[in-house]
Amino acid sequence: MGLKLGEKVPMNAGMRTFEKAKARPARVEEAAVLRTLIRASFKDVVDKFKITPHNWPAHPAFIETAIIRDQIGQGGQYYILDIDQVPGGCVLIRFPAPRVWVMENLCILPRHRHQGLGAGLVGYVLNHARHCGAQKISIVTIDHDWICQNWFRAMGFVECGARRFENIPFRLAFMTLDLAG
Repeated sequence: MGLKLGEKVPMNAGMRTFEKAKARPARVEEAAVLRTLIRASFKDVVDKFKITPHNWPAHPAFIETAIIRDQIGQGGQYYILDIDQVPGGCVLIRFPAPRVWVMENLCILPRHRHQGLGAGLVGYVLNHARHCGAQKISIVTIDHDWICQNWFRAMGFVECGARRFENIPFRLAFMTLDLAG
């Protein structure tokens, strides 16, 4: 289900369709837009799991514009999903090793969920990763967020471990997708 840069994201049959839904690279000048988008998209997650700035200060729901600029400055690439020409989702791609990509801060605003847009954005990233020669792509989720993990499993990701970190109140699950096979 991969999309090419600028290609329209397909919608699920029977769901609301948008005039235009396109993934595009974000510019560093859009850091404040990304901050607003990420914070709004993760609000329901922090409410559901009772995440606060005290128990998980680095959670994306509390991201600052300076952090986004640093992520981009360190070689990360954000992609924005424009829906009807308005940002409605995004994802950060980092490149920690040759041919290895990591997706972070994947989010869709709540009013645009359950319409295939998140899967379309992931498909866009997977297609782009394959085109660029990536062999593996990874994501991290809260270990007991079964809905999120099952969503990624349906796209072919497999769990490769879980770990607890000192400054995070949950174990995190690591999932990967082998793009070489």
